[in-house]
Amino acid sequence: MSSRANRKRSNQSGGNPSSRKRVKRDTSAGAKKLFSRYVDAENADVILTDGMEKLCSDLKISDDDPALLALAWCMKCEDLGTITWEEFDCGLRKLGVTTLDAFKKCIPRLRDFLGEEKAHREILRFSFNAAKESSQKHLDIEVASELLKILRSGCPHTEQFVVFLGQHTKIKCLNVDQWTMWKDFADSIDYDYANYDPAGPWPVLFDDFVEW
Repeated sequence: MSSRANRKRSNQSGGNPSSRKRVKRDTSAGAKKLFSRYVDAENADVILTDGMEKLCSDLKISDDDPALLALAWCMKCEDLGTITWEEFDCGLRKLGVTTLDAFKKCIPRLRDFLGEEKAHREILRFSFNAAKESSQKHLDIEVASELLKILRSGCPHTEQFVVFLGQHTKIKCLNVDQWTMWKDFADSIDYDYANYDPAGPWPVLFDDFVEW
């Protein structure tokens, strides 16, 4: 093989290692500059409430925009409402973002994730784990209701389900099966519930909701 062919093969495989390392450093530098805009005044290693509000303002989204949950999923955040440097860097790498303008342009893409079956299910499961208390295996009903309104916005079943949960004060939480199966229920059950089968593999909570 000629030396020219060798050089071509090297270029196609990504160039020399030092070049790849330089791109990696540049990406992190851009992410670090963005991260510094939002870090907590008393803790430079994390973005908290004030920083989240500024981030939403910069991205021109509200704090109940589903894009924010998709962003937290991309960042693999351990807790909703908190972003560490490692999580921020992880998410921006996944999105290929190094500037604020590029970050803004990613918002439609983040919303689109919720329209993709696999991604939507992953975001649902992620939201459950990130929103619940680490010591618990369930999601408090107030938090679950707020998340449902964001993730399933515009779904008539979900609107009614949230009302049902609010009126039945004995229901204190949702477990992971109830949480993840709600998507299947909302997507497959007719508006008048005519095709709902109580003998099907639904949680008892859904039986109670349909009877209500």
